[in-house]
Amino acid sequence: MRRSRHSHDELEDEGEDGELNLTPYLDMITTLVIYLVFTFQIVIEFRMIELLPPELGGAGAAAAKDPEATVTLFMRADGYLLLAAEETTQFQATIQIPKIADPEAAGKKTFDVVKLHDTLKQWKKDYRLGESLIVVGETGTAYRDVVSAMDSVRMDEDKIMFPAILFGAPVAATGGG
Repeated sequence: MRRSRHSHDELEDEGEDGELNLTPYLDMITTLVIYLVFTFQIVIEFRMIELLPPELGGAGAAAAKDPEATVTLFMRADGYLLLAAEETTQFQATIQIPKIADPEAAGKKTFDVVKLHDTLKQWKKDYRLGESLIVVGETGTAYRDVVSAMDSVRMDEDKIMFPAILFGAPVAATGGG
C-alpha cells in the first residue's frame, strides 16, 4: 500500500484553485429577496382593502347624512344637566334632572339614574343623536355616581344606546344654579 503524498507546493496550488463557488448562493439569495419583496407587497395591498361595503347611494349619500347631535351629561351638585347640541342645524335640547331623596340614607339626596335613562331613551327616539356621550362631572363628584350614570345610559334592555362614553374635564362647582 502506497500512500500518495503531496508536497507542500502542490497543496498551496490546490488552495488557490479550490475557491468556494458563491454563485449558487447568490442566486438563491437574489431569488429569496425578490420573493419576499413581492410577498410583502401583496400582503400590504390586501390589508389596505376596505372591508366595509359602501353605503347605498354611493359616496354622495354618506356626505349628505344629517349631522348627529352631541350629548353631554353634566354631573352637578344639584343633579344632572343634559345638553344635546348640533352646530350645523343649530339644534339644542336641555333638561335638568334634580337629585332625589336617597331611599337607603335618610336625609341625603342621590342622582336620579332612572329618570336619566328614561330621558335619554326618549331623546334617542325623538332626536338624531350620535353614539357617543360626554360625561363631565364637577370636582368632587363621587366615583360610584359616575359609574351609576354610565351604567344607566349605556344600554336599554338589549340595545346599546351610547357605545362610546367619553369623559370631559371636571368643572369647578358653580353653587347649584
